[in-house]
Amino acid sequence: MVQTIGSTTTWLNLLVRNWKSKFDSPTSLALLYLMSVSFIFYAFTAVGRVCLGPDAAATPRYLIYSAPVFYVIFILLDWKIKSSLLKNIFFSSAIALLAIKEVVLCNNLPEKLEYYNQIKLTWKQCYMDTKSISECNTKSGTVVVFDALFTQKSLKIMEKKQIHFFKVEPIN
Repeated sequence: MVQTIGSTTTWLNLLVRNWKSKFDSPTSLALLYLMSVSFIFYAFTAVGRVCLGPDAAATPRYLIYSAPVFYVIFILLDWKIKSSLLKNIFFSSAIALLAIKEVVLCNNLPEKLEYYNQIKLTWKQCYMDTKSISECNTKSGTVVVFDALFTQKSLKIMEKKQIHFFKVEPIN
């Protein structure tokens, strides 16, 4: 939440600064564009994943799209902080906090993986029995397969080739 507020405030600040200067500064404009790419991705992801809940938007595969935001914030802070001692303290602290966050997230990773594996196994077994996408989504408690994106024909191909969730096996 804090990171969302901070990055949004930074983006708005860049937007206002560029607007006031009539978009004259190429450097500031480049930083605005860099952050805007991430925010456009965030907006589309939020809309596209709303049916899956907030955990779906926080999956690791989406983290790469937030990298430009952090890069811009680091550049701006590097420009604002004049003391090299303060810069070293700030950037070392930021790296330490990121490392701690990763360690904390990794502590419950096996349980999360097992949980998602069980959901997919439940969905897969239901589909093998009923061949009904909507019924299996209901039974598994989450949307594993979108009705609009997958047809029965595409699911038959995936089943035949043992790809996607058809290759999901119990974790030992």
